[in-house]
Amino acid sequence: MFQDLRAAPGLVTRFQGCFWPFNILFAGFIALGFALATQAQPVITPQPGYTILWDGNDGVFFGSTTPDNVALARHGGQAFGSGQLFPEGVGQAIDNVIDGFSDNAHSWISGSEMVPTNVDLSAGPFIGVRFTSTIAISSIAWGRDNSIAAQVNGYPDRWQTVYTLQVTTVANPDAGTIETGDPATGWVTLGTVKYEGQSSAFRPWVRHRYDVTQGGNPIQATGLRIKVSDGSTDIDEIEVNAPVPVQPATLSITRQANAVVISWTSTGTLQVADEVTGPYIDVVGATNPMTFSTTTDNRKYFRVRQ
Repeated sequence: MFQDLRAAPGLVTRFQGCFWPFNILFAGFIALGFALATQAQPVITPQPGYTILWDGNDGVFFGSTTPDNVALARHGGQAFGSGQLFPEGVGQAIDNVIDGFSDNAHSWISGSEMVPTNVDLSAGPFIGVRFTSTIAISSIAWGRDNSIAAQVNGYPDRWQTVYTLQVTTVANPDAGTIETGDPATGWVTLGTVKYEGQSSAFRPWVRHRYDVTQGGNPIQATGLRIKVSDGSTDIDEIEVNAPVPVQPATLSITRQANAVVISWTSTGTLQVADEVTGPYIDVVGATNPMTFSTTTDNRKYFRVRQ
């Protein structure tokens, strides 16, 4: 790599008078720095049976408030953690991660204040949220600070860490719930997400969302816990999203001379049958709406497969 860089136009003339080894080494550092800057992205390591995928967005929904999600305190979510940096009411508190506000003053940092009496000390620093019931998790999002100021100025600190994502289905999980590897009895790890660099496409301090599945399906959970490998890590807001329910389709039929026009709402595939009991088959090349002749098709039944 260095030999190719040495021959690049401009490198030799710019550093005339310097020894060649210095020129080559300097060029190598330039190339290495450029590669790191353009390729930096989260290092995701899912556990067997789970998937964790970054959705590719980098700081969307920036501003003073966070998107609506099931983890928010106003929807009944309850935050818990291993402790916080300052006494209650000062800042960087546990409850901040689900308060719906996005900025540094509304974030959490682990510390020796407000440590629960039943805290799982073996877990190290962590933050989590308990849901009001068992929910299906389709994605998880968090950031260091996703405010407008962070978008412009950035944050060089408190995001270099490994985030370990865990879920459980035990009733009322809290800071004392231990890791057992079985969601029915304690925390189980979905995988880890490591932040170790930044680029124009990935700024690790802003909000990022990760789609998660177990066996290709949303993950059932009563709580989520995020462990951090560095106790100085700052987390602004935790968002937990359930799958968007598919709206059932509604069929409409309109008569037009010797034809009927079939249209439907929502998404799905139009199917047709000769009897109401079926069998139904997909209409090849179906469009919405679609016209059928009443002179050639005496009796047909339609439905939408979703």
